[in-house]
Order: sequence, then structure tokens, then C-alpha cells
Amino acid sequence: APGDSGKPVGRNVSTERKIPSTVKNFLPYLADCSDQEYRLQEAVRNDAWQSPVIVIVHGDEYQCLEKFRERLERVSLPRLLQLNEEQDVIKSYSISWPTSMADIKEFPNRLLKSLSDSILRQGVGTTDDLQYQLAMHPAPVMLHATMISSEWKKYGEALLEHYVEFWQKWPQLAPRQRLLVFLFVKYESKYGKKGLLSKPLNEQITSRLISLDFSRYSPLRGVVLPRLDGVSRAEAEDWARSDSV
Repeated sequence: APGDSGKPVGRNVSTERKIPSTVKNFLPYLADCSDQEYRLQEAVRNDAWQSPVIVIVHGDEYQCLEKFRERLERVSLPRLLQLNEEQDVIKSYSISWPTSMADIKEFPNRLLKSLSDSILRQGVGTTDDLQYQLAMHPAPVMLHATMISSEWKKYGEALLEHYVEFWQKWPQLAPRQRLLVFLFVKYESKYGKKGLLSKPLNEQITSRLISLDFSRYSPLRGVVLPRLDGVSRAEAEDWARSDSV
């Protein structure tokens, strides 16, 4: 990689620190990600937006999930939602993932506070208050939070259940409102050989995500995108020949 010393990179060293800033600006456009965008298209190309659309993205800590989020916000979603490049800009809010809970029952209120901190800036509002504020945006709104795999260890899949159920209870969207809720699950490599129930933790999370059935949470709609993998040589060469480069 440009800027690399040529020495092997230890597994405990973040690869993002090895990437020069000039190269990082191009990363959202690097990988094709056609599998992820195909599945995303199925979820967002629907005229019936009565509830939020939940999108779960997962991959290990070497996959630059933050840059993939930028690609979604700047490239994929505007194209899939057929937005006007000059007028419609996706409004994005970063949400802090609830941590340090004494009990899993605290999760809904913790998430509500995180949403309030990001959207209202002061005080803790109700879901009706937050929905009213979000409905004022003429363009689609993207809410996104990141959960790292070590946070799954204490409560397991109960975290996922509470998260999806929170959005299932969200107030009905306003006419023409489009609300996208992204959860980025980042697998930490140092937990690859430790897990629950005799299964590696990251594999356990992947298995649960793949089996998630959003039809159980009607009227909520959602999709779990295919796991992000490393960029192949073919994808890199296609990128090098692209118009954006």
C-alpha cells in the first residue's frame, strides 16, 4: 500500500493508521460491493415507507466500515433512492451505541437518550418528539450506530432483539418520509478465538445476523447485508480504471 514501510503489519496494529489521507479519500469508491448494494436495493426501493428501514452491515475491523458508510451516504443510497444530486442531500446522524449497562432492560432508554443527544441536542425526548423532528427533513435521513463484537459478550443476542424491537415500536412515518437506520457490527480480531457456547464469538454473531427474520417484526422492514470481505485484485483494478479515479 502507498506509504507502507514494507514491513509485516502486526495483527494488533490498526490498518487504518497505515493508509495515507490522500488514499483514504478514495476508499468509499474503491470496492464494487455489488452484493451489498443488490440486497440494499431490495429493501429501499419500495413506495410503502410506513416504518423505518433497518440495515445491518457487518465486517471485521480491517474492512474500514466507516468508509463504507461514507460510500453508502454519498454514492449508493442517492443512486438507489434516485435523489436529485443538486437538491437532495441525505441527512446523517451518528448515534452512540449504548454501553456500560447494568441490565439489558436499560437498553431502550439508553438508545432513546443517544438518539436525543444526536437529534435534539438537549434533553431526552420521546420517540414522537424525535419522529416529528426527523420528519421535517425533506430528504431521506440516515441514522447510524456502531457496535463492536466485544459488546455482544455480556448480553448476546438479547442486544439485537432489543434493538430491533425498539424500531418496531417507532411511530408511523409521515407521508413521503424515508428513514434509514444502519447498525454497523465490527468484528474485533482479538476475540476471534474466544466465544460463547463453544463457538467463536464473531462466528456466533454472524450466524445470528444471517438468521435474523425481519418478518417477525411487522411492520418494520429490514435487511442484513452480506458480510464485507477484503477487496479483491479485480475490484482494485476496476477501481483504478474508473472515471472517479
